[in-house]
Amino acid sequence: MEQTYGWDQDWQASYFKQRFDPAEREIIRCNGIEVGVVSVNETEGSLFLSSIALLPRYQNKGIGTAVIRNIQAEAREMGMPLTLQVLKVNPARNLYERLGFRVTGETDTHYLMIWSTSAE
Repeated sequence: MEQTYGWDQDWQASYFKQRFDPAEREIIRCNGIEVGVVSVNETEGSLFLSSIALLPRYQNKGIGTAVIRNIQAEAREMGMPLTLQVLKVNPARNLYERLGFRVTGETDTHYLMIWSTSAE
């Protein structure tokens, strides 16, 4: 975030207070340990992976991959594509591409990506 937008502590606190809804997130657990959080929303005609975050010590261990593959399976069962957006500076784009997502557009700050069973 800081790389893209800079950091304004007051703005961050206000934005978080206005937009963070814990009911929209699920805790990711691995072997009974809380390791991260994920949020998926159903939009008109697709599932949207609005966020996935793992604690640093649990990154690069295949956990995020497993979570995303489970979401892809859910999307497949529903007959819907899975979409997301990723900051251009975020190396997670490589993970998404390895999992079959492709870039469909971009903003000044983000890549818009989609995965669908037809793209497999």
